Amino acid sequence: MYEYIIYVAFALLALGVLALFAYSVLNIAHHPNSNVENASVGGVVLIGPIPLVFGSDNNSLVFAEVLALILTLLAILLYLLAKR
Repeated sequence: MYEYIIYVAFALLALGVLALFAYSVLNIAHHPNSNVENASVGGVVLIGPIPLVFGSDNNSLVFAEVLALILTLLAILLYLLAKR
C-alpha cells in the first residue's frame, strides 16, 4: 500500500549524497589553496531513536548535538504519526 514511501526515502537519500558531493566539489573549486588546518568536523549517527554524536571541536560538537536533538524528536514524531 505504501511502497512509494520506500522509493521516496531512497530518492531523498540519493539526493542528499549528491548534494554533499556537489558541495564538496564546488567548495574545492572555489578555494583551491584553502588551509585545511582550520577545518572542523561533526556528525550524528542515529541508531533507531538513539543519537551518537561526534565532533572535532566544541563548536561542531554543539551543532551536532542540536542536530541530534532535532532528528530524534523528528523520529519520535514520525513514529507517533505512523501509529495513528
